[in-house]
Amino acid sequence: MTQLSFIDKIVGCTIILLFLLSPRSECQRVAEWDFSVPASQGNDELTLAWAGGLNAVQYNSIRLNDDSQDDLLLFDRSSNTLHPFLRQNNQWIYAPEYAPLFPNDLQSWVALKDYDQDGDQDLFTASGGRGISVYRNDRDEGNELRWTLMIETLRTVAFASGATVTLQVNSTDYPAIVDVDGDGDLDIVNYSVIGSGNLILHQNQSIEQFNRPDSLVYQTTNIRWGEVEECDCELFAFGNQTCDDLNSDSRNGDSRNGGYQNNNAKILEEAKLEHVGGKALLIVDADGDGDLDALSGDEGCYGTAFLENQPVNNQLTFQRFTTNYPENTQPASSVFFPGAYLADVNADGVKDLLFSPNASTNVGNSIDFKSSSWWYRNDGTEQMPNWQWQTSGFLQDEMIDVGENAVPALADYDADGDLDVFIGNRGNLRADGFYAGLYLYENVGNAQQPSFQFVTRNFLSLTDWKLQELKPYFADINQDGKTDLLISGRESVSRETRLYALLNQAEAGSPVDFQPSQRQPLTLAFRSEDNLAFYDVNQDQQIDVLVSKQSGNLIYYQNQSPDFPPQWVQEDDAFAGIDRNARGLFLASAIVDIDGDGSAEIISTNTSGNLLIRPIDTDSEEDIVIDTVMVQNALLSKTVSVQLGRQNWLATGQIISGSTTVLIGSQRGGVSLLQLNQGEPTDGEKIALNVFPNPAIDASLTTVRANRAISSVQIISVNGQVVHELFLAQPLSQLSLETAVLPVGLYIVRAFLEQGGAISTRLLVRN
Repeated sequence: MTQLSFIDKIVGCTIILLFLLSPRSECQRVAEWDFSVPASQGNDELTLAWAGGLNAVQYNSIRLNDDSQDDLLLFDRSSNTLHPFLRQNNQWIYAPEYAPLFPNDLQSWVALKDYDQDGDQDLFTASGGRGISVYRNDRDEGNELRWTLMIETLRTVAFASGATVTLQVNSTDYPAIVDVDGDGDLDIVNYSVIGSGNLILHQNQSIEQFNRPDSLVYQTTNIRWGEVEECDCELFAFGNQTCDDLNSDSRNGDSRNGGYQNNNAKILEEAKLEHVGGKALLIVDADGDGDLDALSGDEGCYGTAFLENQPVNNQLTFQRFTTNYPENTQPASSVFFPGAYLADVNADGVKDLLFSPNASTNVGNSIDFKSSSWWYRNDGTEQMPNWQWQTSGFLQDEMIDVGENAVPALADYDADGDLDVFIGNRGNLRADGFYAGLYLYENVGNAQQPSFQFVTRNFLSLTDWKLQELKPYFADINQDGKTDLLISGRESVSRETRLYALLNQAEAGSPVDFQPSQRQPLTLAFRSEDNLAFYDVNQDQQIDVLVSKQSGNLIYYQNQSPDFPPQWVQEDDAFAGIDRNARGLFLASAIVDIDGDGSAEIISTNTSGNLLIRPIDTDSEEDIVIDTVMVQNALLSKTVSVQLGRQNWLATGQIISGSTTVLIGSQRGGVSLLQLNQGEPTDGEKIALNVFPNPAIDASLTTVRANRAISSVQIISVNGQVVHELFLAQPLSQLSLETAVLPVGLYIVRAFLEQGGAISTRLLVRN
């Protein structure tokens, strides 16, 4: 046994889950998330490149691990997915293995608040269309998160009738859960769900009735809290006025002088009598004068409305507002339907202000989801905040993020022997409209150690086509031995969905040469929400098409022309047994021979976010063996199914030699890497890599053992860089690492196998 001593300073944490791949099973395959592949833009390394993007983010602080620092839990409303980030060495580290520790199927909104005042954040979330569920944080002795459902649907005593009813919050809203009256328990303020733009106060009666904060007993005590009513964008009625009273003459003053600011000078023809669209609310002392103010966002409006509290008879009363908030810095006036949140982003001990659209979809194509995470650093104190704009892409700046609906494709466009990454999208806001482009990240590494560099967001100037929902596909469509580019998209004017081919004009073996002016339309019956896979299904040397429908079925179109252009004729509307009874299947756009047995598999996702694998040559439902892709979760000491959220797009290829990579594009606009089979043994035995003791506690040696011979070992840093690499003089199946010199933290041990491929596992070092 050989002893290895590592004296390099290795800090931080990168999250790559233990990878064990079995041969075809009856129920599951175990794969590995890979966040170690470097990616950069210009001179900046994208430290969170493969985190999958962000769209409509709700920010919460919570202590995820046992290091006494507050971490971040992000809930993305567009995909209903949780995204945990650990604070490590003043950096944010994506840690998706913490997501399964939270309750399943969280919907619409998530707010972490310590309602029982025990020091741990509890969880409030939407229940049904208009309810609130509450989970108590019962962190166990091992410091692992545990959740107990305390109330499935929160109740309140109604204001008028005195009856106990559901405490209603529209699922499109984000309520304020805060101690309004200063008595030590958490009250709830939200907009009326119907009838008006009034704020409703549901007062927590815990202290009043039980002299403790944890009873979750509510009473609706004010149905026009703050004496304010929202009437329209930049239009509020104060005091005794109502929306009906407001006209152009009564709202021409500056809000700071007691008037009513309305930059658009709109005239209401009738009162705004119904709760239209979503509302997002933050109650905080925003101006440092010692009382609570409100930051309010509306689904039909840009910017947040700062409602200033000017108490009357010691009662909270809003009397004026501004939408140019925060002042004395770049305001968030260009954020559409902003939600406002507090979290200490830079670990200076004071909470910063964050904004993100609270919309589940891009309402009217009004949102720039590529820059939808606004951070304002607090240069003041908790009591006297001084918000200063820092970025419109907090965390996003470190990710590959193309806005929304990232559709990836892989091709060696520069003919250097490795795969490059192309990403289409739904569209981006531009000066003359909302159009999609094609992003390119070039692999400047190699097939053994890939590294991706941003090249362009407008490959071939495809924005000139003015398409939306642009999806790229690579296939040798004319069977001349060269890779062609196919583009599907929806015309922004006619709204028709088109498929175009750009034939590769290059010589064989040379970098691709596509001429946009020579695009050729192809005839195929499909819609913009459908997804395509180009593959020679019947092995007749002609490219066929599989069209996955949102209705759940998979249609097979056979190419019946030996020449270009192809002539696709429908042969099967439930290919591989995937019919409308399989509803919930979102796409089947990745076809690859995973096992190397000469038979291809279909990789698909469903609306639950699971990743499924099935053989392509199955004709009947009875013969289908569907594998669910799992990842090992070291925190739970078990495998868990891949959870991608709703709507994802897939591409496959060997980014790393010997491993099938699934490149997963998300609705959130980012991409993730999943390795399916690094170094699968030919004898069918599972590859296993064990590191023990793990965690390493006061141990000078940690043993690394594999059931295959290891030729080299890497240690990977927080940024995905190889900071130490050791080549063994002769292959070994067991060796020892000296871990006493390593700082406390999480590490990745990656072992390269003599027979080819690699396998990774995580090592935790503790004091």
